[in-house]
Amino acid sequence: MSSPHKERWYRRLAHKLGYDLVKFNKQITVETHLRALLPVLKVDLVLDVGANEGQYAQALRYVGYTGDIMSFEPAAAAYARLSQRAQADPRWQTFNLALSDTQGSAELHQSAASVFNSLHATSEFGRQKFGASITADTTETISLNRFDEFAAQHLPDLAKRRVFLKMDTQGHDLAVMRGCGDWATRFCGLQSEVAVMPIYEGIPDYMQAISEYRALGYEVTGLFTVSRNRASGHVVEFDCVMAPPAQVSGNLQPQLSEG
Repeated sequence: MSSPHKERWYRRLAHKLGYDLVKFNKQITVETHLRALLPVLKVDLVLDVGANEGQYAQALRYVGYTGDIMSFEPAAAAYARLSQRAQADPRWQTFNLALSDTQGSAELHQSAASVFNSLHATSEFGRQKFGASITADTTETISLNRFDEFAAQHLPDLAKRRVFLKMDTQGHDLAVMRGCGDWATRFCGLQSEVAVMPIYEGIPDYMQAISEYRALGYEVTGLFTVSRNRASGHVVEFDCVMAPPAQVSGNLQPQLSEG
């Protein structure tokens, strides 16, 4: 029986039973994209940089990723909730620090909504869009580490791992990547939140960020809207997922089609 005939047959059967069939159009989200991509890349370690309270790591478990996760969160209050969530997961480690391109300390601007905590001051546009949620009225001194220095101490087997780098640091992602040193070209994939309409002062926009990642050998596998400007409809931020072409090599599209 052909597909159109099958569909009509199933619809008639549903009607006899008192139901209706509605075709479900699957929408590819960053979660369904990762569900398809991470197995293709054979990822066994995710670096969750800018972890906040652990939302991303929990989403990874939801989409079926069972490998190791290292979450990095510098803010004390958010880290307390992150570490509590990770306690029941033996393959999820947490670190109370920020990754950057320098070693030392810095002042973190703390917002009413901790997801907006940033090393960068909020822009006028950011305050207009997010209001009190993003307005920072306190700071917290945090520790900064370069990833290459961190890896030398904590990841002696890094060269044998299949590492996916996720960054969501509210305007600081490129600094994180620059602090990776020689490792910056060796990840099997990455995810970065890139700004089309920057909500922090002096941060790179999406074209600069993507250009730098491409120069390191990564190409875009997916762009997913994080937020929009309601007044104009324009995108404010994207989650940009990237991988070296050789790592994907035509194997991703069939997975996404089944997504």
